Amino acid sequence: MRGRVGLFNCRMQDNTVQIVAPEEFGVTAVNLLESVLVERPNALVVLPTGNTPLPLYAELRRRKVGAMRVAMLDDYYDAASLTTNSYHWLRREVLDSLNIGDERVLRIPTAPGNLPAACAEYESALARAGGCDLIFLGLGPNGHIGFNEPGSAVDSRTRMVTLSEATADANADYWQGAYRPRAAVTMGMGTILEARRVCLLVRGRNKSTALRAALEGPEAPDVPASFLRRARELTVIADRACLK
Repeated sequence: MRGRVGLFNCRMQDNTVQIVAPEEFGVTAVNLLESVLVERPNALVVLPTGNTPLPLYAELRRRKVGAMRVAMLDDYYDAASLTTNSYHWLRREVLDSLNIGDERVLRIPTAPGNLPAACAEYESALARAGGCDLIFLGLGPNGHIGFNEPGSAVDSRTRMVTLSEATADANADYWQGAYRPRAAVTMGMGTILEARRVCLLVRGRNKSTALRAALEGPEAPDVPASFLRRARELTVIADRACLK
């Protein structure tokens, strides 16, 4: 059964999106998180990397919201061998500021070796932790979610993936051209859809086509974000540029 898409101002077919001004983006996202923490003070929350969630993290730092546990959405393959990675990024942008120590962070495995077994253990660890209460996600211009590139199955699980050329190029920008990632490990779409609540964060005019495809187009592996309509409860927070 499809989850409901809730409490929005702008209707797109049978789905709705909350359109906010830039200064309201982080506030709106943190308000959602705090509503979850009221119900589950020790909630397990998935935090993404990238430019899109930066207003969320700025507002988290401002309010000192740090009661939750955190699970990682994705990271680069063999991340420990890199000078920076998704874990370092999250530490810098949000975890250290909120005093969220390693004991409250469920890190996604990336080490070479028996990675399929490690990914299966990550899935088991999520289950032992009670499952994800809230997953924040960004949206790739090609409709990818986490590192679930076009072609990802709706029931895919945590696994290693090869990055598309577009995604590799976009991530290379974080390295100022010094490194171009080719592979990563990501929560699968099936893993994401098991969360009690999903919040899709979308900023920028370059995400407009992907957002419309995700909410109005057919559900298909070509646009992994389209599968989010199957979430138990989906919240979409988008800035005004996304509808231009």
